[in-house]
Amino acid sequence: AWELTQHRSIAPHDCLGSNVYLHTRGFEYSDFREVMRVVPRDNESINETWLSDRDRFSYEGLRQDHRLTGPMIKKDGKWLQVDWPTALNTAVNKLRDILSQKGADQLGVIASPSATTEELYLLSKLARDLNCHNIDHRLHQADFSQQENAPLFPGMSGEIAALENMTAFLLVGSDINREQPLAGLRIRKASINGADVMRIGSIDSPVNFNLSDNLHVSPSDMVETLSSIVDALNSAQSDHAIAKKLKAAEGAVIILGAQAQSHHQATAIRALCLDIAKLSGAQLITMTPGANSAGAWIAGAVPHRKAAGEAVAKPGLNAKTMFSEPRAAYMLLGVEPEHDLLHSASALDALKQAELVISCSPYMSPVQAEVADILLPIAPFTETDGTYVNVEGRWQSFTAASPPFAEVRPGWKVLRVLGNLLELTGYEYVCAAEIREELEKIMQQVTSPVETTHTVKQATTDTSKQSSQQLNVIFEWPMVCVDTLTRRAGALQATLTQAQQSVAINVSTAEALSVTQGQSVTVKQGDSQVTLPVSIDARVPNQTIVIPKGIQATAGFGDSHIEVQLERGVAHV
Repeated sequence: AWELTQHRSIAPHDCLGSNVYLHTRGFEYSDFREVMRVVPRDNESINETWLSDRDRFSYEGLRQDHRLTGPMIKKDGKWLQVDWPTALNTAVNKLRDILSQKGADQLGVIASPSATTEELYLLSKLARDLNCHNIDHRLHQADFSQQENAPLFPGMSGEIAALENMTAFLLVGSDINREQPLAGLRIRKASINGADVMRIGSIDSPVNFNLSDNLHVSPSDMVETLSSIVDALNSAQSDHAIAKKLKAAEGAVIILGAQAQSHHQATAIRALCLDIAKLSGAQLITMTPGANSAGAWIAGAVPHRKAAGEAVAKPGLNAKTMFSEPRAAYMLLGVEPEHDLLHSASALDALKQAELVISCSPYMSPVQAEVADILLPIAPFTETDGTYVNVEGRWQSFTAASPPFAEVRPGWKVLRVLGNLLELTGYEYVCAAEIREELEKIMQQVTSPVETTHTVKQATTDTSKQSSQQLNVIFEWPMVCVDTLTRRAGALQATLTQAQQSVAINVSTAEALSVTQGQSVTVKQGDSQVTLPVSIDARVPNQTIVIPKGIQATAGFGDSHIEVQLERGVAHV
């Protein structure tokens, strides 16, 4: 322990922004400092003294044998390591050619919601200065309708610590213990003190608190179920249990989780939850994926808004449409499309067709090796200065615990130099703090958009049911497979169970499809297919299948709301 140096930092995986210490070793004999462990840093208002396993052990993904050591260019189908000037000039020249010949609208820009606010701001600025508005960080989203009516960022108006003082919770499409473990601890405290915790969801996941009401419904029934609560709240004589408890509570919270946000009727679900919140006096909270979704919205990494929520006259394409309507060139920031995107099948098809794919990432994956043309190695959060904005809207900055590994560079520096080489103005930053300060000044000048209920509700008319023969499909990211770092952490990957790497269906659906536990099935969706064993799981509703994302077995598979088919195979031994 006496050989370790302690650094203050922020956890990079969920939207709470847990405070951590990074313990590094190696400064005595080299510039690079290897992270040897991560421990919690006390912050009573966020994580108290706790830390999730995901944040504690993901540092293993930082190991050098996983990492890119320098820029690479693909030439005649083979990867060559080159110096930075060669890589950056090649990227700029190829990008210029495409933009001049085909127009700025032929560029698509996709960013990780765990990139720093500074990186996301520069990426957005770079795209806008090239007259391109096709930029997005909402990798798990299927429904983008009425996005112009969203708030400055999806999050919460109160404080995380206040959750434990609430008297009623309604979890909507939320597996809170898996998605936001430390928020689950706050809810557990409230439950122990007598709070009513209610849930409406399609996956009946285990929780460590009492559920007073637990509505386990198929994805196609979510809108109708929420509509019934709105109707009950509008009725003077309703005996709907959830409606009564929310209305009677002195402090009530509605939490929108991952499944609600990735639902193909996410706009309708959110609008109904806004109605429920308004009628019951509850607070609506959106627990977004990634460490910095709030920062991404604020930085302008969405197609319809610039930094600080300034509206774009002609919005660009969202993360789904950028691939369903392929572009000639793509730029990826911290994204592995085969794992991180809900629409990974169409994304890979589009990337394979593209004339230019520039990937900024600490790692090379097999798919990136296939589809990318230029790899620019950027530093992970431990080797760069930056800022994350948490679900409360709290800005938390951190500094690098180590100089970047080998020839790696901080992402903000790479984007700054690209701006300079493209001969754009305003890219003279000397440190990440200057970028943050520029964004903070913009925040003071621009009026932030505020979400309104009535406008969004106009989009909530789609309550149609699917055919009785069609299967619902839910894509679920195991908590240890949510980003590039966790997927490379050996300790976390060792916790993956066979069930988490299987197609999950309940007994009734298994009998209807004539499949058994462990049997191999091929799931087809459009032109994409994957073969996995079956796991009989009581958590899953009827006529619904749950398919894991973020694992190697399903890399590149999946598109939202496209009918799926199952074909039986042989039983696994």
